Amino acid sequence: MIKELDRNLAVLPGHYMNWEEANDKLIFTTSLGGAIERNKTIYSIASEADFIQFIRDNMRDQPEEYAIIRLINANKEQVDSTRAEELDIGKNECAATAYAKAQAKQDAVS
Repeated sequence: MIKELDRNLAVLPGHYMNWEEANDKLIFTTSLGGAIERNKTIYSIASEADFIQFIRDNMRDQPEEYAIIRLINANKEQVDSTRAEELDIGKNECAATAYAKAQAKQDAVS
């Protein structure tokens, strides 16, 4: 299905590595062709079995917070707003840290 899409289609990432990937408006986007080129190791995998093995070999353990968040989302566990915020910040710590660094860098330039 992806092979049928226009390579100029704008796509947004599910995750990013650093702020240098953002454009001058701090928006993370690229073309589908760019995403495919950047991930050519994955897109060159020929078989489903090899793809599944690649994913398994490259998966990281999930943070403990994710299991708690899934229970909350399923309404099987309740937490107060303070704990909910802690869980949200904890799972987004890398993004929050990167955002703070980028903001500080931008403020220093301004």
